[in-house]
Amino acid sequence: MPINQRFLHCVLTLSIVFSLAITNYAFPSKRSRPVKRTPVRIVLDKSELQLGPNQTVEVKAKVLDAHDKQIPNARIAWKVIEGAENSVVIQPVNKTQTDVLIKRTGGVSRGVATKIQADSGAATTAVTLNLQNPAPSEIFFPDGNSINLLPEGKKPSKSM
Repeated sequence: MPINQRFLHCVLTLSIVFSLAITNYAFPSKRSRPVKRTPVRIVLDKSELQLGPNQTVEVKAKVLDAHDKQIPNARIAWKVIEGAENSVVIQPVNKTQTDVLIKRTGGVSRGVATKIQADSGAATTAVTLNLQNPAPSEIFFPDGNSINLLPEGKKPSKSM
């Protein structure tokens, strides 16, 4: 092959290779495919709560993968376990329910420890919730007379 033909052949070959490389046909791009990250662990900002009647507390959670990296937009399902379902209300703060408000209603379960469970995929954790009785209070009457209040809804008696 004469030198002109070789030169032309090399230029043509190089131009084809470069055009393919520029348009990603010869060398496929290494775009990262979205990887589905599996929830492995849920981390809560509180491990134990104490609530009296009509009190509310916020709990924040993070869902982590196997590399301890937070999974954004991972959804959490919350539930009250161990019998205080009528005494506690869980209200989501955000769409994924990673932040929730836990409110103690005036229900009948007083002085009880219960758990609130958070689930995301196979990951699960719980926060201990101590339902406290209201603190006893003392009432003073300006006239000096007192009323004795009995527990369990028994009728009060007036003492003089």
